[in-house]
This record gives sequence, structure tokens and C-alpha cells, in this order.
Amino acid sequence: MATSDDWNEPKLVYRRGRRPKGLKPVSRRPDRSRFQYRIFPQRIHGRAVLNYSTENAAIQKILIKIMREFNKLRLDTSISVADREGYFDGWIAFEVGIANNNYFSYLDGLEERLVNDIITKQGTLPIVDFMIVARYLVNDRQRHPIRTDSYLLRFIASQEYTMEAYLSHLKGIRRVNPDELIMMIAKELDRQSKASYDMGVKMELLRTA
Repeated sequence: MATSDDWNEPKLVYRRGRRPKGLKPVSRRPDRSRFQYRIFPQRIHGRAVLNYSTENAAIQKILIKIMREFNKLRLDTSISVADREGYFDGWIAFEVGIANNNYFSYLDGLEERLVNDIITKQGTLPIVDFMIVARYLVNDRQRHPIRTDSYLLRFIASQEYTMEAYLSHLKGIRRVNPDELIMMIAKELDRQSKASYDMGVKMELLRTA
């Protein structure tokens, strides 16, 4: 994990977008180590332990699917804005990337297939990191200066049938709290695991700071 001295803000790269300035692309053949962000922060704001009876590789494929689906997710919510008093109807939209060594690739269908192929051929990923950006929009036609929240989320396959999750909040005011975000993912992982394998996912531990 990174120290405060070597911290750089992570970049989310879109397949059809312009590469951020100074970013060095990785050209070597993808392998399991690619999905670990090299400078994951030391400061952790949420930790969870998940237990299940399905093989780790199968659970990881469900996890990748869930994180890709986050890119289509919109949640209704009430939002406060800096230039007006009170709360207003709006929604939260998410953008999710999966680690590609020194940056994060936007998690679309093609990226999901690449990850699944590597899991199938090379086995369970020891560590897989995600970047989650939560964007907030007010349901009107005006522009509002609303800051996004950015998180890094690390899943470690510590042993068979167990996965640990570590979440670090990078910037923003935590309109979505770390425990809420972890619970959203864990509940969906449980639901889809039951649907696919008739076996659920149990959260043994959840701690947030």
C-alpha cells in the first residue's frame, strides 16, 4: 500500500476517451497481477470479511459482473447543493474502473470478458482493485457545483471461501458512506450468488471509520 509521500490521484481511463496526461500505458501481456493497483492507499475507511461456499473464482466473476452493472446504476436521492438552501430531488450515478497496474480501466463488457478469461485460464485473482466515482445530479435543468466522491475498493482472496474487502475514500464529502457502499455490493453479491449457485454470501465483519 502507498504512503503519503508517493501518493498520486488515480486515473479512470475510458476505452474511447483521451488518455490522461502523463499516463504510461501497460503493453505487456495481461496476467493476474495486472488487476492490483500499485499504490493503493494505507488509509482505510471500511473493511469487511465475506464468507461463502462457492469457489473463489466463481464469486470473483459475479463480483466483476456486479461492478460492471454499477456503471448503469442510478439511485434516487435527496441532494444538498452549495448555491441553494435545502434538499432537492436528484440521483446518484456511478462510474467504475478496474485496476490496470498504474491506472483504472473503465469496466465495460469487453473489460469484463478479459477479466473472466484470465480467471478461467489462470485461476483466482489474489487481489482485484476497483475505482468507484459517485456523481450527484439534481433533477432540474440548472447546473450545480456538486463535488463527486471517489473511492478505491480492494478485494483480497485471502483463502478459499473467504474474501476481504478494503475501502478507501479519496475525495468528496461522503454523500455515500463507506458502509453503505460495501453493503450495497455485498447484498448484490449474496443475491446473485444464490441465483446462480443456490448458495449465499455472508458478511462476517464490517468496520468503518
